[in-house]
Amino acid sequence: MSESTFKPHIPQYNETNNKPVAQVSHPPQNHAKLSDNRIVNFVNAALASCFAASITNSVELVKTRMQLQGELVKTAPNTPKVYKNFPQAISLIVQKEGFSALFKGLSSAFIYQTALNGIRIGSIAGSPFYLVKTRMQSHSSFASVGHQHNYTGTWQALTHIYSTRGIRGLFQGISGSCLRVAIGSPAQLVSYDYFKSVFGMKFASPGSPPDNSFKTHFCSSMAASLFVVVFMNPFDVVNTRLYNQKRDHITNKGVLYNGLFDCIAKTARTEGIAGFYKGITVHYLRMGPHTILTFVAYEHLKSLVDKHF
Repeated sequence: MSESTFKPHIPQYNETNNKPVAQVSHPPQNHAKLSDNRIVNFVNAALASCFAASITNSVELVKTRMQLQGELVKTAPNTPKVYKNFPQAISLIVQKEGFSALFKGLSSAFIYQTALNGIRIGSIAGSPFYLVKTRMQSHSSFASVGHQHNYTGTWQALTHIYSTRGIRGLFQGISGSCLRVAIGSPAQLVSYDYFKSVFGMKFASPGSPPDNSFKTHFCSSMAASLFVVVFMNPFDVVNTRLYNQKRDHITNKGVLYNGLFDCIAKTARTEGIAGFYKGITVHYLRMGPHTILTFVAYEHLKSLVDKHF
């Protein structure tokens, strides 16, 4: 053994009574987890939400069109509809517009999800991109629902809106977006945490800490998404319609709605309560997988960071 590595213990003595001085051991310091770092947390949240958006974009597209279908029109129960249900809608879109149509608005969705999940004022910062996403997804070459904006891409849409209506145009319908996020985000996070604790205890072995496995995250996400959709769908319908409506070029006002409360009042008056729940089944088909993929991916990324860094 070399001299540099050998360190014998030499007790220290008090000079007054010649008694050994007690050695104080210092416990190892607990270093903060890297996954708790704000930047790392931002990246994890953004990656998880974008991954979920890429899988559920086609469902979001169908939901958008179903929410605009029959806008402000009193219809009889047997009135023919272009989009009847999710399987029929997907089949029709692929048949008439091609498979690539299912990915309309995806790039805008990526930017919106990154802003929404990584920035405190994400609903405001991401609003122009959700606006573009909604308009691109509502566009159809064979059966129009709502106003058709005919954008060719995210950048072209943003530049066109800015050149014709300025900054205000990019933030059209932001009141509906803020209300939607104000209702949806707390409902999602609170319900997910609640169900995670419930399923964590249910799946845990006797005497063990709460389960934190995939099945807990999956069940918690599925239960939370059902809770979220019921509360958020009315505001999602209003948000979609405010974003998509045409503006009068002279007065610069919406052709259909003067604002958030006008949209709520007119929808209730012409379509009833059912109007606020248009597309709710498809909304759940989108929100369920999206919530599951987001939270499961986030938990997995977080555990990977903690394990390897």
